Amino acid sequence: MKDGKCAELRMEWEGFRNYETWPGYVPPVDYVALLGEAFLFICLPLLVAIVLLRKVFAQKREVGSKEPQEKPTVTEPLLGA
Repeated sequence: MKDGKCAELRMEWEGFRNYETWPGYVPPVDYVALLGEAFLFICLPLLVAIVLLRKVFAQKREVGSKEPQEKPTVTEPLLGA
């Protein structure tokens, strides 16, 4: 104020967020974060299941390959001869 009159007027953003306290205020949705959480919620259990299934199938292959396979040999005497 200068000589009873307004000498200068500035309007600046103060950064107050009082609108968040208003009734009925709904905060904006962060879709990127929501998508990331959904991705983790769905894909992480699937990855764990895949790893566990691979281990189970690998163990079954090892058990199957350890069983001796009978191969006829020429050096064994024939029972009917």
